[in-house]
Amino acid sequence: MTGNPIWFVRADNSNRPHPVSPEGWAMLLGLIMACLVAAVTAVVISYVMPELPWMPAAIVIVLGVGDAIAFYFIARPRTDMSITVSEFNSGRTS
Repeated sequence: MTGNPIWFVRADNSNRPHPVSPEGWAMLLGLIMACLVAAVTAVVISYVMPELPWMPAAIVIVLGVGDAIAFYFIARPRTDMSITVSEFNSGRTS
């Protein structure tokens, strides 16, 4: 892995992760795009197979949970919650 090993740090005035590197922003964009793909897939399936009304909900749930799990396992090792975005930007690394 080249570049900065930290992709996410704690947001200012919050306890949620915030992307601070291009890889972190790409990871967040990938999660959003994967969720949109799940939603579009569910809509398409609802038109293609109307006899299975539960299928779109199942697709959104399964793909959404899969996206969240993948995001967690990829982003968690690259997250440092001991510093904030302001501290990271000022040069502190841990």
